[in-house]
Amino acid sequence: MGKIFYYFLIIATILGYTVAMPFLPQLYLFHIIFFLLLFVILLSFFLRGKLNLKIKNVKFYLYFFLLWFFWVLISFSWANDKLLAVKFAFIYFIMFLFLWFIILYNRNKDILKTTLKILFFMSLIALIVGTLEIFTDFRLPVSPYSDLSEYDIDTIQSLGATPTSLFGNPNNYATFLVFFLPFILFGFQYSLRGKEKIGFFSLAILIAVNIIMTDSKINILALLFVVSIYLLFSLIIKFSLNRVIKFFPLFLIMIFMTFFIVDSNDFLKTRYERTFHAVDAVFSGRYSFYGGDSISIRMTILKEITSPPSISNLLFGFGIGNSRDYLERQNIPQGIVDPHNWWLEILGDFGLILLFGYLIFFAFLLKSLWKIIRRKEDPFIVYISSSCFVSLLGFIISSMGPSSIAYFFPHWILMGLSMVAINLFKKQYIN
Repeated sequence: MGKIFYYFLIIATILGYTVAMPFLPQLYLFHIIFFLLLFVILLSFFLRGKLNLKIKNVKFYLYFFLLWFFWVLISFSWANDKLLAVKFAFIYFIMFLFLWFIILYNRNKDILKTTLKILFFMSLIALIVGTLEIFTDFRLPVSPYSDLSEYDIDTIQSLGATPTSLFGNPNNYATFLVFFLPFILFGFQYSLRGKEKIGFFSLAILIAVNIIMTDSKINILALLFVVSIYLLFSLIIKFSLNRVIKFFPLFLIMIFMTFFIVDSNDFLKTRYERTFHAVDAVFSGRYSFYGGDSISIRMTILKEITSPPSISNLLFGFGIGNSRDYLERQNIPQGIVDPHNWWLEILGDFGLILLFGYLIFFAFLLKSLWKIIRRKEDPFIVYISSSCFVSLLGFIISSMGPSSIAYFFPHWILMGLSMVAINLFKKQYIN
């Protein structure tokens, strides 16, 4: 029964707050299934007196999360807003347990394959919904753009073609697609049949179009970064030179096709060009602190978080969830209080000490996946390890998109899958 609840939990993570309780909108389907699964696990432990834990290869990573949660608890002592601290401590508690559930239930390759099939199916649904939003008037009720009657005609045309899919926010949707893209690209690379390759090829282009149409500038940059890393992988991690010679032209065709589609559509072209105007604005200093535009707001948040009032705030943070309390007191334009950057979120809440520990954890995660990839014996193992590896690299950039990554479910799925790959295949594939 626990495994069934686990599979439904994976479905619920992609549905997110699209399926919430009418009487309590902040209670999602995810929460209900999560606590049902937790009950099943605790009941199993009570009846059997033990849990069948096979986590030998990821103990280091789980110890880090345990240490992190200890830091969450002690940060209560210096958090200014205790209610905010309680809220985010509860969020981290759920997310860390969810991460453990993913590792606990993916005990072998077959279950991992089932998990990937469920994720692929749900991701396909999300992509279909997003594509419908781009090309039709279809909107889910939870979309912030379901009613645009208060806007002028130009804004209606722009927002009416901006997808949010199941995520209720274009930045969140684009970040999810950046996470998903490497699994499609490597699916194209390791699929053996021509029809499968055409399918993955088409999905990759559709994902690129959806990311660009969100107008999420940081994720458009992440898209270019992920594709570049993937092409580099295609030259380095391949079964033979013949396969590189055979399929590399298809990679180039995919890139040229995407650029052609972007260049031939005014909406796509405008969004793509705005991304590079934003990059130029950042590096040329054409923004103003406390200005009302997006770039100025993000640079203001960066300035405030990296130069807090005291050294102790820099080293230990403002306390769990309390970077928001600090930003609220700085009167950021448009009432923005979320860090909108995962690295700043960690720095603001937990300080340089934990950020340094997180960077070590992240580097070891990448290192372990890379070692598995380099062995190259099993196509599926190389597929899942390569996909997680490139997705994590894309995460470095794309995690600067959403207002908060702490309760962004796909983030924890990606971390969980990466740790599952290490847990299952490290002993067999790393000397």
